Amino acid sequence: MTRLRYAVHGVVSAATPPPADAAPHLRVTSEGLALLYSPLPAEDLRVARPDLSADPPDAAALAEEAEAALHHNAVLSAYAASHDVLPARFGGAVSGKAAARALLSDHAAVYRAGLEGIAGASEYGLKVRPAHPKPVIQRDDSASTGGRHYLARRREVRDARYRDAHAQRDALTELEASLHPLCRAWRPMAAGTNTLVAHALLVDRRSAAALIAVAEREHARLLGLNLALELSGPWPAYSFADGTGATTPAAGSWDPSEGRL
Repeated sequence: MTRLRYAVHGVVSAATPPPADAAPHLRVTSEGLALLYSPLPAEDLRVARPDLSADPPDAAALAEEAEAALHHNAVLSAYAASHDVLPARFGGAVSGKAAARALLSDHAAVYRAGLEGIAGASEYGLKVRPAHPKPVIQRDDSASTGGRHYLARRREVRDARYRDAHAQRDALTELEASLHPLCRAWRPMAAGTNTLVAHALLVDRRSAAALIAVAEREHARLLGLNLALELSGPWPAYSFADGTGATTPAAGSWDPSEGRL
């Protein structure tokens, strides 16, 4: 069996210089492109991958997996800070230099199209969540309060939540309108509990400062509606690495009730 001893990180133009602060890695060139790869912490990635079914899980394997994932991201992030890099999914591997060059040559057209799709851009993560949990009305059966008071209080809270929901919907529509001119593309991300909006944004590097300024302004505004905006990045364009040329939807197409764009 062929041993897959090298992790594949991504592809850049052959003219792109290695960043001085990049984590240690190797490069192989072909067809005007360079494939980034580096030795695995174990002989085979399939060996290093932890057995999550074990009870307890293999702590050493988990640590090796985490180390490999951090190294993978460190290599790509160093390039993405100022250059175009098409990231590979974590877990890809080759047996050596010859296999790396063959991989690059065989898929050069696909990789070149992918680089063209993200040229001059980086990925940012956008999430909007409730800033504070909703209040819970506890029933008080004491004689001084009574059931009528409890029901009236419940109606007040219900009506307030209804008004807040409409205000939040309008605010998220305004957020979309503010972000729309700054994003080349966006895609839904996996949303956690109570996350109203979770998207990956593809943003031109020249628009990064404007994006951050808008995010800070919108965060301050949304806090008044009990919403918190989180912007992370810049990241390698993991969500846009398939070269499909995803486009930003037209303004007004965001449905916050569904938590997607």
